[in-house]
Amino acid sequence: MNEEVEVSNSYFRKAKLSLLILLPTSFATIFLYPIAISGLSGDDIPNSMRSAALQANDWTRWEFIKLAVIQWRNTEGRFFPLSTIENVFMFDLIHSVAIYKFLQLFVTIVLLVIAAALITKIVDSKRLFPLALFLLLSCLQTRNWYDPTLGFGLLLQSVQIKILACLYTLYCSLQGKDTRWLWCLAGSITLWLTALLQYEVVITLFPTLAIMIILLPSKRLRKFSALAALGLPTVIYLLYVIKLRAGITATAAYSIKPEFGLSSLTYLKQLSGAIPFSAVIWSRGGGSLLVALSEVPLLHLFLLTATVCLAVTFRL
Repeated sequence: MNEEVEVSNSYFRKAKLSLLILLPTSFATIFLYPIAISGLSGDDIPNSMRSAALQANDWTRWEFIKLAVIQWRNTEGRFFPLSTIENVFMFDLIHSVAIYKFLQLFVTIVLLVIAAALITKIVDSKRLFPLALFLLLSCLQTRNWYDPTLGFGLLLQSVQIKILACLYTLYCSLQGKDTRWLWCLAGSITLWLTALLQYEVVITLFPTLAIMIILLPSKRLRKFSALAALGLPTVIYLLYVIKLRAGITATAAYSIKPEFGLSSLTYLKQLSGAIPFSAVIWSRGGGSLLVALSEVPLLHLFLLTATVCLAVTFRL
């Protein structure tokens, strides 16, 4: 009798967990469905003609990839070979706009689900998944033209999935209770390297890894191993990019202004781009974060505060 009750409770818990994941995910999919009918924009328009370009120039995929990587490296001082590989193969294999846009929708949903799963893993509360998913959904903004969600050949989604998976495996490595922590660390290193080789801006996210390693309770050996294994390739890649940049004069679109105030403000705008109401804040032309915040409608601040309070209350 007790066994039957236990089995029944087990099925009930699994069904409840499935609903807790499937219902919010379905809602997010319906909400983001316009992505599937948004059409091509930005760089995706010329990139969609990849097969024709390869055929016209009698290039193989790998020949074009090699030429593109060399051109970016020598003329702009940039090195992101994995991004080029993914982009070339995807647009040479997928010729249907509908298939590409549905893939874009699917990968975006996967990104949100992984991010919400990471949050629930860290706070150790599966019930938080719907709230985490909806909060992340509110952070998704789209723009009229060069938009990272609607264009750029899934670059944003691909690199963020790698980073989130890296954080997830890093967490498992630090919190694991058996010898599998080494396998998790190896997976985290691999994912971090692939993210670095896909987009250089990933370098700026290394402090996130360092903070996670420092704050999470774990053995000193694991902390030191993780910090060294992730930090060393990051430093090597950073020095390589600096060396590339020093030897060329990049075009204005890919040049970094040496002015600290302007650079830091620009970085802050880009870093906060996904925060709810950030578009409202920065569109008002605030010269600094404090000036911009002082002009935000009180209703928006109230809603943002209420969201944070709800998240904390739900967790407790």
